[in-house]
Amino acid sequence: MFKDYASVEVLARNAIRVEHFATTALLLARPDDPVGEVMAWMTANDFDIAPVRSHHCVGFVKREELDNFDRKALLLHAVRPLKEAVILPSSTSLEKAIHHLASCGWFFLGEGEQITGIATRHDLGKPAVSLYLFAKTMAFEAGLRRLAGTYDNKPIPDAPPDEDDDSPGPRYLSEVISYAKKVNGLIGDLGYEGKRGKFDDVTSFVVRLRNHIAHGRSILAISEKKANHCTRIEELDSLLNQIRRLAEKRDQVWDAYGATQIVHRTVTEEVWAGHSAITLSVSAPIVILTASNPHEEALSEGQNKARNRELLNLLRQRGFEPISVEGRSPCDRWKEDSFAIQGMSREEAEDLCKLFQQRAFFEISEDELVVVDADGNERDRRSRCQSGR
Repeated sequence: MFKDYASVEVLARNAIRVEHFATTALLLARPDDPVGEVMAWMTANDFDIAPVRSHHCVGFVKREELDNFDRKALLLHAVRPLKEAVILPSSTSLEKAIHHLASCGWFFLGEGEQITGIATRHDLGKPAVSLYLFAKTMAFEAGLRRLAGTYDNKPIPDAPPDEDDDSPGPRYLSEVISYAKKVNGLIGDLGYEGKRGKFDDVTSFVVRLRNHIAHGRSILAISEKKANHCTRIEELDSLLNQIRRLAEKRDQVWDAYGATQIVHRTVTEEVWAGHSAITLSVSAPIVILTASNPHEEALSEGQNKARNRELLNLLRQRGFEPISVEGRSPCDRWKEDSFAIQGMSREEAEDLCKLFQQRAFFEISEDELVVVDADGNERDRRSRCQSGR
């Protein structure tokens, strides 16, 4: 699910261009216009910048600078050359546009001396930008839910629970952030080690941004004292990139896999890997596979049962006699129904891992538990009797 949210954010980033939010209904000044007249219509239309042209665009004027000239003077004395302006094509991505707005506050649209529009920080209030930002907040919440749950060994769905769902766990974005702050190691891995105040500052902005957009207001409705709105968007982007990185690749996930207990449930439990592991009652090596919670996405009990039922049917169809086992964290909060399979090669286990969107599988020998990722790389190897340390 997190990838789905992230895909929406990527779609918004790639699909929304400058042409979708910039001002294209330009008023053009002429070099022989009186300064006072230009100041009047720039103020009336809230234009900070205006292009100046005769037969072609010769430059631009800034409203703040016109105060330095006599109102009856000709505008040509206040014109800045066009080479001092940033000119971007209308196909420029919103992401690149925000970078330019953060650095200089405005830019022209066009090619060469042909100016077709202008974008300023004020244009961040346009609906197209709000769509883009809302997609980012959705990806942020889904990713933070995924990470908080896996770091804390407590399955948390990527999406908030439905209105009639009274299952435990954080419901609102502010609750997700509060939960994440209490999870050991997560804030540091997100790049805020020793900077919790900065994390609070950025995430507080994200909560306010989500609420403002949901109520029909834009990012410009948020009062900012510490940073401008473009800088805030860049901070959100940076945090999102860290979330994506950790969701795909992090040392913590392999530590969690390595610490997994493999339990064979008979009348009493037999711990096959982890603290208090007993001598194996079946011949090794054994492959342990599950179809539950693909890439740590916390699915419902019904969804996981259906996925594991299909995995069981497929294993039997291929001639294996799978044994039902349970993989669980040492703290006993994260549990997944799994299958132990004798006689399966690593190559076949890798294929099934990819088929059911799993990050890894286990291989148990008489002495060791090995974590193998879906590409066949050994990610963790430790004593079978001590994997729960």
